[in-house]
Amino acid sequence: MKFLPAHVATILLLMTVGCVSSKIDVTDDPYYWGAYRPGDLYATTQRVFLVKDNGYTVYRPKYESSRIFPETIEAYLNDPGRWPRVVSVLDIGSSFRIDRFTVNPYGLGLPRIWGSILGGPHDGWAIEMSFLSPYTGSGVGLGPDEEYLVKVD
Repeated sequence: MKFLPAHVATILLLMTVGCVSSKIDVTDDPYYWGAYRPGDLYATTQRVFLVKDNGYTVYRPKYESSRIFPETIEAYLNDPGRWPRVVSVLDIGSSFRIDRFTVNPYGLGLPRIWGSILGGPHDGWAIEMSFLSPYTGSGVGLGPDEEYLVKVD
């Protein structure tokens, strides 16, 4: 029986552990907040997809051509069975609270924004909001996509 060389096995192990390791919570560090602040409230100005992946993520339509969700809300509503990872379409006015910010353990990439849905059938669900949050061009910060989110006081 052949085995992988020790250095190759170690690299594969580290890559595997890195893929499943937890994220580092950076909520207390304003450096990562971008245009958001913990506790901020936002509401959708257009309908968005609630998608089941590693948890629940909110995506804007036309984000990208994907096998996970269609390019339009109408395409989903016309054939929801084709998109099993789409849990729901969140209506205009759906509210979210910004709860926390995380980064991966290696410091690569932008922070992820996590929130909670407020009200409706998914009240209290924890969601990732990064895909409604384009890069602001300043530091590592992300900000709300103004086409889809508005801050609520």
